[in-house]
Amino acid sequence: MNINQSKLSRNFLPKKSDRPKNTLLKLLIISILSASGLGYFLYRETELNVDKQIVENCFRYKNCQDTVSALERLVKAKKSLKLFNLKDAHLEKAHLENARLENASLENAHLEQANLESANLEAADLENAHLEAANLENARLKSANLEGAHLDNSHLENANLSSANLAVSKIDRAHLDNANLESVHLSHANLSNSFLINTDLRNAYLSNAKFEQTYFNGANLRGAHFYRTNFNRAIFDRANLANTYFFRPNFDGANFYSANLAGAYFIKAKNLTNAQIKSACNWEKAIYKAIWDKDRSQWIVDPIANKQFIYQLKKEQSSNPTKFIDCSLWEQK
Repeated sequence: MNINQSKLSRNFLPKKSDRPKNTLLKLLIISILSASGLGYFLYRETELNVDKQIVENCFRYKNCQDTVSALERLVKAKKSLKLFNLKDAHLEKAHLENARLENASLENAHLEQANLESANLEAADLENAHLEAANLENARLKSANLEGAHLDNSHLENANLSSANLAVSKIDRAHLDNANLESVHLSHANLSNSFLINTDLRNAYLSNAKFEQTYFNGANLRGAHFYRTNFNRAIFDRANLANTYFFRPNFDGANFYSANLAGAYFIKAKNLTNAQIKSACNWEKAIYKAIWDKDRSQWIVDPIANKQFIYQLKKEQSSNPTKFIDCSLWEQK
């Protein structure tokens, strides 16, 4: 039998392997992914998913190691934390600037000295949360539940707290300058020694609250309701109190210099002197005398008694201000 040596040699020669070709292909794909940034993106998303799992494990299995670091990384990556359950979490001094925590549960959470500047906490549950000395500047807390929260010494400048529930909260020595507290609920809250300079408090509801030595300079309280509220030594310089309702308030030592009292109700006010009233603007347009209507469950202005009270005030010379009262701010209002 004739054997073709050339064929035999070809058949027995080792075939060229495809492995180098496959390796080169893989390297090429990796290079393309790396160059496009997609590889890094996939790696980062994997890492962030791990962080989400760390946070979830903290509250599902009470394994909270590295939770703060994981949250900080998620926030820095602009990942939404809304609907997260952070109840009872210890997040002291955490950096959560610009965090998206809408509708998140932070009940009883510890956020002392945390940085939540510009965070979105709309409709979040922060009941009884500890936020002492926290930075909440520019934070969005619209309709948030902060009932019983501890906010002593916190910074809430320019924060949006409109329609939020701050009942029974402790906000002593807090900074709320230029904040939006429109329609806020502050019953039984303590805001003593706090700064509400240029703050919007329109239509706020504040019964049995404490505002001892609180600064309302330039604040807008139009249409707000105050029941049995303590304003000892509070400052209302140039504040807009038009159509504000004060029922059984305590104004011992309060300062109303150049405040607008047009249409304001001062019913059964305690420690409100004639000198205090006359230091304000448009005080002759305020309501001082009213009768409680049991059937309607509301105060009805007594026009005769009110007119007489204002007349007596005008006649009394001893209570006239000793310095010029600037009312130019309210001439167009």
